[in-house]
Amino acid sequence: MRKGIALFIILLTSIWAYTQDSAFFAEKEIQLNTLGKMILSSEADSIRVAANVEFYYALNELLNNEASWDYSFPELKSTSILIPEDSTIRIFTWNIPLRTNEILYYGFIQRKTEKGYKLYSLQDHSRDMYDIKHMELNDQNWYGCLYYDIVQRTANNRNYYTLLGWDGYTNRTTRKIIDVLWFDRADNCHFGAPLFPGFEQEMVQRVVFEYSKMASMTVRNDTQYISKIKRKQKIIRGEGLYDTILEAHDMIIFNRLMPLNEELRGQYEYYVPLGEIIDALIFENGQWIIHKEIDARYKYFDTIQVQKPTELNLQEKDTE
Repeated sequence: MRKGIALFIILLTSIWAYTQDSAFFAEKEIQLNTLGKMILSSEADSIRVAANVEFYYALNELLNNEASWDYSFPELKSTSILIPEDSTIRIFTWNIPLRTNEILYYGFIQRKTEKGYKLYSLQDHSRDMYDIKHMELNDQNWYGCLYYDIVQRTANNRNYYTLLGWDGYTNRTTRKIIDVLWFDRADNCHFGAPLFPGFEQEMVQRVVFEYSKMASMTVRNDTQYISKIKRKQKIIRGEGLYDTILEAHDMIIFNRLMPLNEELRGQYEYYVPLGEIIDALIFENGQWIIHKEIDARYKYFDTIQVQKPTELNLQEKDTE
């Protein structure tokens, strides 16, 4: 009897503590939302930057509180929040669009495993990077962008989190990024991995698409059917019969980019999607393998669900 009463008291205490935490974080979230609106819509850049300083330190303080792990921040509209299938990390990214056409990026990663809880602050140094396709980066040297989707895959007993991101790079070009996040045994955070063989005839650490600001490019995680030729067992007159079959695969699909003409090759402000040609990356044998010209008309509706905000007040959403 006494044991049952003790368990009941513990349960009530836990519920009370959770309610108190939720109320505390909800109140702080309202303050963050006010600052987020100032970051995105204030007339003066100085006000946007000042609001971001306050936003950054307020969110940093909240996320350093381990109790924040259980709060979903459902109303934080100015920030992208992504959670992979294993639910061991949570990635926050946001930006400041300045009147000078410069865009500044910020982010945090929460990680909670059997080893404990850790918070990583992402420091954007993308403007100092010149060979980003081949660089291995980390939380202190990050290629800043807004992440809008996450795909978890495992290879060689390590979890890799493939991130799809948007960067409003310059006043003439936009970039879409396919990057890879992983953690070593010491819980150090890394961006980039040699998982893209043969992409642009070489191995790269991440995929970067750059194209005209006037164009719209799709890069998204999807499940599609691709056609394969399968030989039948029955033989007629010494020749095998073949069937074309459709197989469902999880993949990252994207438009193929081309310059408006060959003389403009390498001038990315003149790159646009090439009609309806869709290429894809499929994770096979521990790597993202490129498949050319898939037929994306065969939509597979049983897609993997990844938790992310249902509504984001960001500069761009990948909704194509």
